[in-house]
Amino acid sequence: RLWTFSSFLATRVPSAMDTGVQESPAPHSSKKSEAQPGLLNKISDHVNHGIGEFFENLGGHIARRPKQTIIGCLLLTGLFSIGLVRFRVEANPEKLYVPQDSQSIKDRKVIEPIWGFRPL
Repeated sequence: RLWTFSSFLATRVPSAMDTGVQESPAPHSSKKSEAQPGLLNKISDHVNHGIGEFFENLGGHIARRPKQTIIGCLLLTGLFSIGLVRFRVEANPEKLYVPQDSQSIKDRKVIEPIWGFRPL
């Protein structure tokens, strides 16, 4: 079993019985505080436990195979970087901010040949 923070606390933090201090009951204890946790608490505990188990297993996998993890990360980064070959910067604000099928684009295509320049 891998080390967890809660297991560390369980072995290092003394309980009230170890120190000789007696715990006093809560001043306003009621039946409601002793009731079973609600459905949402059960669901959140289940989700929290599942996420904790996932990352515990992931950390164990990475710790057992550090070289393969580093190589895998570099390969994945290289694979995603292939898309940068086709990367082009578009500086024309008309193309960036105006829909290409709008009336203003159609009007511009009519005006450009008549006036011979691109109006602002």
